[in-house]
Amino acid sequence: MTPINLRRIDLNLLTIFEAVYEEGSQQKAAERLHLSQPAISSAMSRFRHIANDKLFVGTKTMRPTLKADEIYGQVKVALDIIRQELFEKQDFDPTTTRRIFTIAIAYGGGFLLAEPIYQRLKEQAPNAKLMVRSVDPEIEIPAHLRQQDIDLAITSQQFTDPMLGSDFCMQYEIAVAVRPEHPRIKGSPSIDEVLSERFVWVNGWGQAPELQDFIRAGEQRVEVEVPNVLVIPPILLKTDLVALIPWHFGQQFAELYGIKTFKLPLKDITDRINFVWHRAYENDPEGRWFREICKTVVLPEDDES
Repeated sequence: MTPINLRRIDLNLLTIFEAVYEEGSQQKAAERLHLSQPAISSAMSRFRHIANDKLFVGTKTMRPTLKADEIYGQVKVALDIIRQELFEKQDFDPTTTRRIFTIAIAYGGGFLLAEPIYQRLKEQAPNAKLMVRSVDPEIEIPAHLRQQDIDLAITSQQFTDPMLGSDFCMQYEIAVAVRPEHPRIKGSPSIDEVLSERFVWVNGWGQAPELQDFIRAGEQRVEVEVPNVLVIPPILLKTDLVALIPWHFGQQFAELYGIKTFKLPLKDITDRINFVWHRAYENDPEGRWFREICKTVVLPEDDES
């Protein structure tokens, strides 16, 4: 395939084609780029003429042609080089930046990580601000990273998008949580004892296959589903339900609410949490610095009390 001659093309057409390709919709591309749909349609018509190909088939869901797939690879590389070159030429001084750094932590994870990240941020960048967002469902994270709505995500979700970079954040064990006066679970429970109980569960949480297998074994006993883990304490304190939560949350809940927590009595069931970012902005000096700041904030491994 003949390489695209960028000198003959309006670069705006490339960003519009990129958005339509990645979103699979002209309407979503228009929303992403803050343009009208007629403007997107007009630009795509011009780009189809340049490419001498219809590029997409379908209306509501636009499927790329083989030529669109080939062109996208070139366009993505070209635009990423431009973005990286612009970012690399920017000077960055953390002591003077006033940037708002945005991080996504799903299902209430900001409860654990927001404060230490903020403290570390302010030590080096006193004028910077931190915004913590909850992106649920987590499948929306790639789009938010691509559009720079967020700088970084902390998630257990696994993504196949090659444009997403990731690095290990932490790994934790799962805890069984109950109210202090629970009538049956008064000490570390057995598997059968846990599975005989009824659950409150965070909808969509828990990526570890072994944990999912365990939940499926007792899914008929899930009575309440909640959007994030912070909703669990008041439910536990007033019911006999049982919750499965990350051990670090269990330790915090025990301290704040008196909730009893026990390690889940299954071997080798842990959930891995990763930092995820978009490679198009990998060399942004501010974004790279912020990722390093976040990587230094690792939750300590607590011993079971």
